[in-house]
This record gives sequence, C-alpha cells and structure tokens, in this order.
Amino acid sequence: MKRFAQLLGLTALSIAFIGCSPSQEQPADAGGDGSNPGTAAPADANSDGADANSTKSKGLIAYSPLTLSNPFFKVIGDNIKAEAEKNGYETLMVDPDMDVKKQSDQMEDFISRGVTAIILVPCDRLSIGPSVKAANEKG
Repeated sequence: MKRFAQLLGLTALSIAFIGCSPSQEQPADAGGDGSNPGTAAPADANSDGADANSTKSKGLIAYSPLTLSNPFFKVIGDNIKAEAEKNGYETLMVDPDMDVKKQSDQMEDFISRGVTAIILVPCDRLSIGPSVKAANEKG
C-alpha cells in the first residue's frame, strides 16, 4: 500500500509539472503516430523533416518508469510525450525493466545528454539516490 501511494504521488507530481507549463500556439497536427515509445530515440526522430525544420525543440524530457511493459506506465509515457510535443519538447522514454542498475545507467545517460527534465519512477528509492543527487547537482 505504501509503494502504491508513492507511485500515485509521483504520477500526480509528473502530471502537475506538465499541466503547469505555459500555454503556447499549438500546431494543427502534433505529428508522430505514438508508436514505438519504448525506444531510447527522441520522440521527434519519427516525424517528417518538415516539422523538424519548422520548429526548434525547447529541450529534451527524459522518462524512466519502473517498466514500460506495464500499461499504467505506458499510458503515462504516452501522455508525457503528447504534452511535451504540444509544448515544443522532445521526449526520451527508456525501459529499465525493474532493473536498478539499468535505471542508474539510464540516469547517467540523461545527465550526460543534459536533458531539460527527468521524470523518474525509481525501481528502488535508496539505490537511485546517488543518481538523483548527481542530476540535481548538474542542474
């Protein structure tokens, strides 16, 4: 029950951050078909070149849930991607598949890429602590 409450709180926090972004002009078609969200490629990689040239990305938002094989986390990821695209951001969704070491490595990758924001559902809150601290220090 405690773990469920933590996940629910983290999800609510993630949605609040997305919902609080300033309104901007939105293109008639956000582009992308929403397929293949579990890859480590930026979301704009599958859009056609016209969209990529007409708008410059404001940054990259990284999402690392417990696992993308759970529909709950996949839906959250799809919504993050849709809202990010509406607001001019690219997304990077990765699947640690409930592996603490893999998620820690993904966090290091996010830090080295200099992502704008990280949305994290930790596999183990204690083990991921040093990675979160490193991300906070990096800014």
